Amino acid sequence: MKYCIIITLLLNCVMYSQNCNHSLEGYVLDFHNGEPIAGATLQIENSQLHTISDSNGKFIINDLCESSLELIVSHISCDQKIVEIDLKKTIQTTIYLEHHIEELEMVAIKGNNSNNGAISAQKEKIDKKIIDNFSSESLGTILKQAKGVSSINTGNKIVKPVINGLHSSRIAIMNNNVRMEDQEWGIEHAPNIDVNAIDHITVIKGSNALAYAGDAIGGIVVLKPLRYLNKDTLYGKTIAGFQSNGLGYNLNSMLSKNFKNGWFANGNVGYKQNGDLKSPDYNLTNTGAKSFSGSVIYGLSKI
Repeated sequence: MKYCIIITLLLNCVMYSQNCNHSLEGYVLDFHNGEPIAGATLQIENSQLHTISDSNGKFIINDLCESSLELIVSHISCDQKIVEIDLKKTIQTTIYLEHHIEELEMVAIKGNNSNNGAISAQKEKIDKKIIDNFSSESLGTILKQAKGVSSINTGNKIVKPVINGLHSSRIAIMNNNVRMEDQEWGIEHAPNIDVNAIDHITVIKGSNALAYAGDAIGGIVVLKPLRYLNKDTLYGKTIAGFQSNGLGYNLNSMLSKNFKNGWFANGNVGYKQNGDLKSPDYNLTNTGAKSFSGSVIYGLSKI
């Protein structure tokens, strides 16, 4: 009788024990294009059982009991999802996640570009009014009107610009997007440019100069000619000057014609001459100079 009771109890335990040898496997895919999502974390709620999907989006969780359970699926670029699984019916499943690419919202940068004076600490503009006031001088003399710019003078009209203590090949001069290299050769070579053919000058220092040249660690001087408009216009200007010391004079004349179809033509001619300069006590010999310049530009503008 005693043995019968023990056998009966054992039979009851076997009959009511739960089967926990089930496995759940499947794939984690993108809801939009069906591509596999790697690195998704899948965890059984209120359990330590979890896994991570592989490069093909496949996953498998072992040692599950035959019951209904909640599967928590999460990914760094997806919204978390909870899926109810009934292991009595489902052994394989496919889970779709709403996959998002994290992007920044649109960033709008607004500012005002002033045509007068300094644009920033590293960029300064010299407008046409200052250039006209120094129409008889050289480019190096006009550049001294910008902050941080000095010059090296080896003659009456030989003026080399110096930016932050650097000169010659350490400074690049861009004339209408063309690099001028005549002032880079030696101390006696100055920029060979007629300032009356320039509409405005921009001096750029610091890292902003890398947009034009990588070797100009001193700075960049950007020269821009008169802007041509797509409309019928005729514009001209003549500047004359006189200098009592050395009895010097200068004359410059410019004529610009624009057409509505975009064609334009511009002519500029200039002449400068002066004798030896004088000090209160003696003459400064070998300071006289004479120069003639001229330029003709024509083309088609579509701007």
